[in-house]
Amino acid sequence: MHVRRLVILVAGVVVALATALSASQAAPNASTSTAQKASSPGGVAAAFEAQVKALAKQQIGGFAKKPPWNIDLFWQGPINGCGTVFGVAAKYEASKYHQIASFKEISNQGDVTTETTQLENAVHTNPSAIVIQPAGVGLSGAAIAAIAKHIPVVLCAENLPTNNTFTAMVNANDVTIASHMAQYLVSQLKGKGNVLVLGGNPTFQSTQIFQSAGLDVFKKHPGIQIVGTEYANYDIATGKQKVLAFLARGKKVDAVFSDGSEAAVGAIEALAQEHATMPVFAVDNVLNGFLRLAIQYKINFYGAPLAPAMAAPCVDTAVKLLEGKKVSRFIDQATVLPGAAAYTSSAAKSHYLPKMNDNFIPPAIGPLSVYLRAGFGA
Repeated sequence: MHVRRLVILVAGVVVALATALSASQAAPNASTSTAQKASSPGGVAAAFEAQVKALAKQQIGGFAKKPPWNIDLFWQGPINGCGTVFGVAAKYEASKYHQIASFKEISNQGDVTTETTQLENAVHTNPSAIVIQPAGVGLSGAAIAAIAKHIPVVLCAENLPTNNTFTAMVNANDVTIASHMAQYLVSQLKGKGNVLVLGGNPTFQSTQIFQSAGLDVFKKHPGIQIVGTEYANYDIATGKQKVLAFLARGKKVDAVFSDGSEAAVGAIEALAQEHATMPVFAVDNVLNGFLRLAIQYKINFYGAPLAPAMAAPCVDTAVKLLEGKKVSRFIDQATVLPGAAAYTSSAAKSHYLPKMNDNFIPPAIGPLSVYLRAGFGA
């Protein structure tokens, strides 16, 4: 979810995808062929894409409630930059609605057991709606219990195992993002060159989806060679260490395909330290720090935000449901969050925020003063 996995993404949150993409859960009435694809190498991306497409076509409503409303937000908490941006965006968006009498922020510190207990307790208090960043699949039962009590459950940035565990979700489409990233690299290399793949965590389903989708594109071009695959666990220091070790083996790198720009930041630092030529980059979850370095070193890149600011449209979705409106069951963050569409290096300066530190993750959905108060000042 990288939120994708926020994504940005905290390990516990990403694990929520692990069972979400099994063949039987890929989409309502999933076909046998879809199930077979899901169990085959690379099929995890196809299964996820099938689920997303099916949910996007479904409209849901029937949750109208008279204000004032009490909305509960369940999230990882401000345990890192991603979590802090997520919380700031959600709270700021909720403040826009006078109908919301109470917006309760309930932090789980990235622990699914804590979040499950919190959600079970909250259901008994009958909130008007629940917005949740799932920390794992274990809370599915509590989510189903909430829906049974006519409490809409809006998933934010992550998935749950089956489609009856939530009302609607706002997320990124990892398959589309990874495919477009790979296609950009192929086009910039004119179909021939060495690509270094930097992954998140190989045990995370989101990492597997991402790499599967990217490799599906690269395989169509025989001139593209994958010269290495390194896992940095969404960490800058680890990314730098892995790339330094890779460069020491003497292999040429023409392009970097990075799941999470944390690893890409580490790669840039490693390349600069070795006085190597900067390759073309394709990254998601674009950190302000990545943009700073990309501008400094004049790097050609493709960036796809996996914005924790998608917490804002998650709140908007809950409000629409409470107003009695129908919403799509899958809402792509790029369609509802200004600044969340992918862009290339030609737009780097328009996305970079010099007043913010390297840990900030654009876009900002409110005044910068809101984020500066949260500790994101340069």
